[in-house]
Amino acid sequence: MKRKVLSYHRGEHHAVWVATLDCFHSLDIEQAQPSCIEMMCSKCAALQFPEGLTESGRTAEFTAATVPAGLLKNHTTKAGTWGQLHVLDGCVSYHPDGSSARDIQAGEHANIPPALPHSIRPDDMARFYVAFYTRPAG
Repeated sequence: MKRKVLSYHRGEHHAVWVATLDCFHSLDIEQAQPSCIEMMCSKCAALQFPEGLTESGRTAEFTAATVPAGLLKNHTTKAGTWGQLHVLDGCVSYHPDGSSARDIQAGEHANIPPALPHSIRPDDMARFYVAFYTRPAG
């Protein structure tokens, strides 16, 4: 998934350059490319949750009967906000755009990168919520 480059800095021991992206991931690269304003984030593609985020809110708990219709079709979190789908009971099928669907079972969670189109399908026994995470201010 393409992400905006926010800055470049030298990595530890100055051996590599590091690009800081708007998804809160940092990627090691061979050289800084000031003209490059976007790059592919392999960590977002792998649904890897970045370090240092804090929970900024969460939805109510939903079931198959109470899930909002908007969650059943492609939708996104806003830029700069990660989501985590937490399944409390049953199973929720998570469909991230560009990746295979994943069945998230009770006690498991799935990471949702910012602005990644996705949809869900809860089974009849599902009970779940989504928590949202951002970088702390300052």
